[in-house]
Amino acid sequence: MGYACFVVPEVPTIFLGAGFKFPAGDEEKMLVFETELLATQLRMENAFARLADLQDKPVALIFDRGTMDVGAYLPAGLWREVLRLCGETETSLLSRYDVVLHFRTVAAGSWGEALYRNGNTEDDCGVKVFRTSTPDQAVVKDARSQLIWQAHPNVHLLESTPDFQEKLDVALTALRTFAHGEIRPPPRSSEIQ
Repeated sequence: MGYACFVVPEVPTIFLGAGFKFPAGDEEKMLVFETELLATQLRMENAFARLADLQDKPVALIFDRGTMDVGAYLPAGLWREVLRLCGETETSLLSRYDVVLHFRTVAAGSWGEALYRNGNTEDDCGVKVFRTSTPDQAVVKDARSQLIWQAHPNVHLLESTPDFQEKLDVALTALRTFAHGEIRPPPRSSEIQ
């Protein structure tokens, strides 16, 4: 029967692509921006999950960034306040995902300067994205993202490679292992509303 697959877009790219600027240096504005970002991500994930329930076959929802990624870009105190305002905890956010694939940034490889693109650009799949980070900044952000997801019981780190197809093949192997029941989903503390 197979799976129906749906990709949930990355909210920061939607916001920045629409012309909003990240309010760096203004903590009050950052709190509003990041709270709206997390709230929008939660709402989008919930909508996709409800629509997935309408399908006649099993569904795989693929998130281009998840809720925890918001915290990777914030000081700890600001992240805690965003979580409080959204009525969430790190545990509740982690429990939303069965498996996490962390694609290391291509900037992390020795070829990073040559392959990493920023500004208004396209990712390796041809999807339009907006990247503000230099290659060095991307490596730091990647490490923060890896750190914030480390508590998830099914996280897979996919190392950087200049061959994106190779990285996809590793990701598909991890997903097949999960889909065939060789990896059990983590226990859920609550269902997606």
